Amino acid sequence: MARWVYRLLAGMFAVLFLTSAALQLNDPDPWGWAVLYVAAAAACMVPRSFGWSWVLPSLVGVVCLVWAGLLAPETLPQLRLGDLARTMKAETPAIELGREMLGLLIVAAWMTVVVLAGRREKKRSA
Repeated sequence: MARWVYRLLAGMFAVLFLTSAALQLNDPDPWGWAVLYVAAAAACMVPRSFGWSWVLPSLVGVVCLVWAGLLAPETLPQLRLGDLARTMKAETPAIELGREMLGLLIVAAWMTVVVLAGRREKKRSA
């Protein structure tokens, strides 16, 4: 991936994650989510050439995967994918948990990109 494309996407994801953190403040359980999204935004902004640039995105990604895994047994048996986007209102607990799980998987996927981009940058500069 070209350096400028990565920087553009990382900036966009950082803004998306910060917006998500701000929106969580209206949620019944805001603090865990807000901290997670702020940490994900920070991981997007760590320079890839920094020696420890993989630590924060790796930690955030693992936390997201574990959290999604904890939600999965309760969510997946009751969830139909079409329900996630049909309406903005979470009509059932499975819809809310499914959206939360999807958000966690999106963060984990981008954190994987951040880690891999950092490794690639480190190899180029070595």
